[in-house]
Amino acid sequence: MARRSQPVSRFLSAALLYPLVAALAWASVVDVGFATLSPSVRQWRTLLVINKVLERSHYRGPSHCDEFAETEAQRSPTRSGANG
Repeated sequence: MARRSQPVSRFLSAALLYPLVAALAWASVVDVGFATLSPSVRQWRTLLVINKVLERSHYRGPSHCDEFAETEAQRSPTRSGANG
């Protein structure tokens, strides 16, 4: 039964793939300069919200990193710079 389904699946994938390739071959490219591109009002507002979220969360130093570094320095004196 598995041998019979293999040619069917090949036919279906070819039947779906060939129209896609043909459509891409005839697709036209529109050259647009950067001066004519501008964001919509919704895109601009979304960008502002994303920037505010990043400023509040990404650029803030988490306190658990400082606690972890202090714990590691107490555990291993060779890591903190002491030779011994």
